[in-house]
Amino acid sequence: IPRSSYPEGRPGYLKWRRDQKAAHAATLAELIRPFGVPDSVIDRAGDLIQRKGLGSDPETQLIEDVACLVFCETDLDELLIKLGEEKSAAAIVKTAGKMSSQALALAPEATPPGAGLDLLLSLLA
Repeated sequence: IPRSSYPEGRPGYLKWRRDQKAAHAATLAELIRPFGVPDSVIDRAGDLIQRKGLGSDPETQLIEDVACLVFCETDLDELLIKLGEEKSAAAIVKTAGKMSSQALALAPEATPPGAGLDLLLSLLA
């Protein structure tokens, strides 16, 4: 779902993310149901994709940690260029708030050297 099909700003972004998660869960169900995967497994996978239970479900936390580490590895420098230091710092703080302590410890290793890593390290200090 193109981000550009939603309004600019935080409310549009949050709606886009919710709709993306629901679409991913629906696509997964559509792909695996023909193989006879039980509905209970499909429902659980959909919940995990949509990050339901974040903060209380260890499997959901693991998926969120992986997504956050991939963000550090692949998107942080681009975000810094696009949004600037102040807004990027706010995004990093919000991202870090969703991560487990184990994932936070791995974040500097996952982040390539550069301005993004420098900002991450300063915020985690």
